[in-house]
Amino acid sequence: MDNPRVVEIYKQARKDFQEFVGETPEDYKVLLFIDPDLHASLYQVIELGGSPFAVLSQEMIDNLRKSRNRNFLPDECISVFPSKPTMIYLSLPFEFKESPDRDFTLRMMFIHAFAHAYFAEKSASNDSEILSEIYRIDMIIKELIVNNVYGLKETKNATWGLPYFQDMVAVIRLLSSFGVQEFYVPPESSRKVSLFQNFLLEVISILNKRAELVKKKHLTGFLREAFANYIHMKIGEKILEKGEYPFSTVPRFLKPIYGPPINKLSYRMLEEAFEEIKDQPQEIIKQTLQLTNDLDLINKAGGGAQVRRLLKELREASQATNVYWHADTSGYWRKTWNIYEHEWDQLDDYIKFLNKNQCRSVGQWLENSKAFQFYGYVKVNSKPVYVFEIDDESISLEQLLILHNHSLLYRQDFVMPTPGFPDVIMFKKMDRMIVGTLLSVGYLEDNPISPWDIPIYTRAIDISKELFDFITAQKAEQKGDEEDTGRKSEAIYGVSSSKKNIDYSHLKKMSHSKLTAVRLLIEEIVSQKEDGGK
Repeated sequence: MDNPRVVEIYKQARKDFQEFVGETPEDYKVLLFIDPDLHASLYQVIELGGSPFAVLSQEMIDNLRKSRNRNFLPDECISVFPSKPTMIYLSLPFEFKESPDRDFTLRMMFIHAFAHAYFAEKSASNDSEILSEIYRIDMIIKELIVNNVYGLKETKNATWGLPYFQDMVAVIRLLSSFGVQEFYVPPESSRKVSLFQNFLLEVISILNKRAELVKKKHLTGFLREAFANYIHMKIGEKILEKGEYPFSTVPRFLKPIYGPPINKLSYRMLEEAFEEIKDQPQEIIKQTLQLTNDLDLINKAGGGAQVRRLLKELREASQATNVYWHADTSGYWRKTWNIYEHEWDQLDDYIKFLNKNQCRSVGQWLENSKAFQFYGYVKVNSKPVYVFEIDDESISLEQLLILHNHSLLYRQDFVMPTPGFPDVIMFKKMDRMIVGTLLSVGYLEDNPISPWDIPIYTRAIDISKELFDFITAQKAEQKGDEEDTGRKSEAIYGVSSSKKNIDYSHLKKMSHSKLTAVRLLIEEIVSQKEDGGK
């Protein structure tokens, strides 16, 4: 490296870590951005695809959500991806001029990064092992996408290939995580004229394997941050107490690792968990590495109720301390406070959720999450139609992806529906009503010669009680007075000559109104088939 000061600070940070912990991490890679704008370009890649390794990694959804806020917050100066090796990206939130506060800032950034790398190497959690395999899979997916994008550009001069394939894979990945296993694949007859057939055969299998890996991964967001923040804060306190620098408080340059709510809360959780051995930092580190997930840490810190009380105290105190980290003369703080308030809300919800459902892995979190609830499927002519419900929190990303990908896309007069998509029914609360939406690939008598010859059905229905009362009255009026309960049911649901080919036994328990909506929407598929797909 051309700058000897950076090398010296790096070596000093390694020495600090060695003295405090007893050893140093060895399996990591560091990329230091002298120009923060280059680090910003990394975040643009993350927002687009997921990770610095490849597009479409596990972190994609979280990073996309955070990216909505990032334009209103200071640039982060550290990114850590805890695989093996741990990937560490640092950028300097200042011009690297020779000054004590800048030297201390870089020193602490290195120490914080080393702590994450050490956790990835030594933790009893399966986090880093599974992430390593996930990132390897992401590299394969990336190559599949790039190859197909290149093919589209060469054969059709199509410039929209990258976002199209990214969106397609994002939807398949999301749905495969929630139990969908059967996706539409264009028939063999389309192979000569379609890039999608071969791509889907490969990527669906890969994404199903990826989904199983993700479900096994421990939930470690709190645990990793608690470990890293405990180490860097304790070492930072010692350095400042020794008077090595002409200041006694942490410079504001370090707000990315001192300011965020999760950093403050996780650090205090670890202190609460090991209050009895607070003077034995190496023993605290040793015992923390034996924990495997966030719920273990919450329980060790006194349980969900105690941790939520701690969060409340820190939240109230942060209104004063965060002014130090973020205030300026332009009223900037007034614009950012509501974002930090929302993050406190998210942390509180996360603690409540883990404590209530006793979740230790991503799979357990998905099973209990109401953000994207899976009700099973209905079989229509042996083909599954998957049923989901989406809550208000997830509408911002997941459903937009789904609706976008299942709509007809028009690119340079090349019209196609997204291949690979399964038939789904989605329920979403809107104001005081619930709307059920059917997104279905249509049926054709003959095999299509290419995947974009397939029709798409999209239907939406309000499942309010008033609607079903109206439907019941209309059906009853057409059929005459109904005395038998079963006949009334058919009046509500509609009757199809293909009724015997519909199997509802794979659905989980749901409300009567939702079940009725499913039946009404399924009739759309049946009636379309009976009409010859018209």
